[in-house]
Amino acid sequence: MKQPAISLIVPIYNGKDVLPACLASIAAQTFRDFECIVVDDGSTDGTAEVLDEFCAADARFIPLHIENAGVSAARNQGLSQARGEYICFVDGDDIVYPEYLSHLYHPEYDFSLSGISTWDVAAGRETGQICPPKGELPPGQETAAQLLSGFFLNNIYAKLFRRSILEEYHIRFMETIAYAEDTLFVVEFLPHARKIWGENSSDYVYKKYGVGTSLSTSFSVKKYRDGMEANQRIENIFKQAYPSLSIDDLMA
Repeated sequence: MKQPAISLIVPIYNGKDVLPACLASIAAQTFRDFECIVVDDGSTDGTAEVLDEFCAADARFIPLHIENAGVSAARNQGLSQARGEYICFVDGDDIVYPEYLSHLYHPEYDFSLSGISTWDVAAGRETGQICPPKGELPPGQETAAQLLSGFFLNNIYAKLFRRSILEEYHIRFMETIAYAEDTLFVVEFLPHARKIWGENSSDYVYKKYGVGTSLSTSFSVKKYRDGMEANQRIENIFKQAYPSLSIDDLMA
């Protein structure tokens, strides 16, 4: 079986009403050489049936059903099944525009990133965009500082990761924390990327929901502790990789 250029990994939990729009937006990509591994994290609301029906109609979509273990475990399960040259993540309640993958795919680069637009679901409108600078970005601490201070590393969306690097350095999501685990994943990867590309298109639509939904921003002691642990690990990685970089200023 031919290796796809890109493996998309989509975790979902109890999202039967939002998953169809996400998967349809992926199916509509102008870049066609991909597989999409959709990981149902033990849903109980009928998501599994919605997922299986969609995947039966498009062989590029692969359903994976696991016991509920959290989004990091779901993403790691997807990584264990992925065959693509690159890895890309999309959350099951977000959508992407048709040029999303074509803008990201630059096979001579280890890591590429593009922009994100934020959509307020309750208000029914876009509330902002963030885009990296366009063009080749030099590897090393200058780009690391620029990306970290500009919040481009604070999530795993709108990025392509060369899978061979993830495998060589055993980079996976930390399953014991549930806050800033995506930032930690990106920061672990960045020092190993020898060539980096930035694309200033905003093709990923991050849907922001109100308190009480799966994307709630409500405070919890565990989130606070998880954030502290993740920040300490991020600081240690940057100090080791870029010893002359003032990480204290960046993380203040």
